[in-house]
Amino acid sequence: MDFSWDFRGNVAVTTTPILIMQHNPNRIAWCIWNLGEATVLVGFTQQVTTTSSIPVPPNGGSLQVLWREDLVLPASEVWACTPAGSSTLAVLEVFGVVGGGV
Repeated sequence: MDFSWDFRGNVAVTTTPILIMQHNPNRIAWCIWNLGEATVLVGFTQQVTTTSSIPVPPNGGSLQVLWREDLVLPASEVWACTPAGSSTLAVLEVFGVVGGGV
């Protein structure tokens, strides 16, 4: 299996949910870091709320998803918003591509 990755260091997040990662069946892991001063809510549908999402704390809080632990979840689309104010995320996506041959 070959690997590739994509890193984005300045993803702006506000109170309006935004799609930070599209569905990708080749994605095997991802990690986000909250670089801002507001909590970021992360979810797997556009309905990101304080009760239906995963809070990522401010000032360096992080969240990671790996295929070995989370099965198909790394391939899902990922949405984010803040309950108040704005924040900035760094996003790392890791992709696995099965090569040809045996």
